[in-house]
Amino acid sequence: MAGRGPHREPRSLTELKGNSANRSARRLAEHEPAPQRAPGSGWPPPAHLDAVAKREWRRLVGPMAAAGMLSIVDRDVLASFCVLHSRHLQAEAEIAKGGAVIAGKSSPWVVISRDAMAMKLRYAAQLGLTSVSRSTMHVTMPSPLAASDDAAEAGSYDEWWAQ
Repeated sequence: MAGRGPHREPRSLTELKGNSANRSARRLAEHEPAPQRAPGSGWPPPAHLDAVAKREWRRLVGPMAAAGMLSIVDRDVLASFCVLHSRHLQAEAEIAKGGAVIAGKSSPWVVISRDAMAMKLRYAAQLGLTSVSRSTMHVTMPSPLAASDDAAEAGSYDEWWAQ
């Protein structure tokens, strides 16, 4: 049976927000894994992203990594956000070309746009990309990242995914 109450907040998020509830350090998910931070603006986007999604990736990854909001395990979530961004923009372009109503019925692009926008907002909140999700964070600039031997041995995400 699952535990009662709200889900435990990740330690990194609690550190960003500050420990306003004055919880003891013991209760702050002390055994939570600490994934390596993302390398920053030089982190290449996954190969499966289209051009629009890659542009969104490049726009977000630098500032998010610099603020300490992104780790290497967040790559798939950020990639999914970028795919949804691309899909939303594509649907909006199709609506602009053909209109929101086709032969008396709502265009399928309206549904695609609406669904992509809704999912995009959910992902944005999880990634800390909305003003509301950032309003409770206390972000401090992390120290410069040192190159990790483990990351070099692991290879790229695209090489792993191709296996």
